[in-house]
Amino acid sequence: MNAIANQSAPNNPLLTRPLVLVGMPGSGKSKVGKLLAERLGVPFADSDEAIENAANMTIPEIFAQQGEPTFRIREREIITRLLTATPQVLSTGG
Repeated sequence: MNAIANQSAPNNPLLTRPLVLVGMPGSGKSKVGKLLAERLGVPFADSDEAIENAANMTIPEIFAQQGEPTFRIREREIITRLLTATPQVLSTGG
C-alpha cells in the first residue's frame, strides 16, 4: 500500500500513514518535513523534540545524566508511539 493515496475529497489528507524522514544531522529533515506536512495537510512531528518533551531535558542532558542506552530506549519508545499515530510527517534524529 502506498503512503500517499488518491485524494477523494478536498478535506481528506493525502497521507494515509506516517511518512518518516531519515538523514544525517543538519540535512534539512525538519525544514523539509514542516513544509511537506503543511503541503499534505497533516501534522509535523520531530522525534528529538518529542524525546526532550517526554524527558523534560535536552538530549545532551539525557546522554550526560542517564547515558546513551537510556536515550536509545526512550528514542525507540517515542518513535514507536509516533509511528502508530495518525498520518503525519515525522523527522527522526540524525
